Amino acid sequence: MDGARIDFRSDSHVFSKVAADVGGKEDLPWLAGKIGANSESELAWQAMLKIFNGADTDVLSAWVENLIAETGGVRASEGQKITFLEVAERKAVAENKPQMLQEVRESLADLYKNTGQFELAADYLGRLYETEATAKAKRAILPDLMYVYLRIPNVDLASRLVENCLLTQDLDPNDAILRSVDDYFGELPAGADPNGLLDAFGKIQVPRVRPLWQNRLREWMIRFGKAKAGGKLEPDGT
Repeated sequence: MDGARIDFRSDSHVFSKVAADVGGKEDLPWLAGKIGANSESELAWQAMLKIFNGADTDVLSAWVENLIAETGGVRASEGQKITFLEVAERKAVAENKPQMLQEVRESLADLYKNTGQFELAADYLGRLYETEATAKAKRAILPDLMYVYLRIPNVDLASRLVENCLLTQDLDPNDAILRSVDDYFGELPAGADPNGLLDAFGKIQVPRVRPLWQNRLREWMIRFGKAKAGGKLEPDGT
């Protein structure tokens, strides 16, 4: 190319031949307009990935909102968004950008959850939980963690999450963590057996009586299963 930059935007045929090998960050908006629009969509995406892989975090950070929140009208698929965020995550780690890393991992956790990749979602939610600075921020992650634990499914992790919460407080039926469990029971397909989860919940032991939790657990057992509490249910205090 004799060191000269080709303007491949002026000709569709030229674009099809060289889009994957040329272009810079200034071409990203034009390339993004091709995503999901026509037969050149995949070539445009591959060109964007090459640019993203060679770009710094300033460029990638500017594109997180465009691609993930679709504020710029970019019609990227969820798979393309995940691929972009994985590039952004690597760059944020390499360049020590903790705020960007946190935002990227939040988006990855959401996308993994929404695409049914529940083990990956649990991994990223766990990382976010560990890095949050306040108890309030940590607790806000727990309903999503419960959601993905129940769909992996991993009843041990789900029951441990509840047990850890009960160590510090009782759980009101309107608590977001218990609503996440309610949603799971409401989605059970015909013939599904919730007894494993109910049994794990029934074995939870805490140092103090938690009447709100115990009442909610009883309701679930009556409505959804035949599991026994193994003698672990405490009186409801009434």
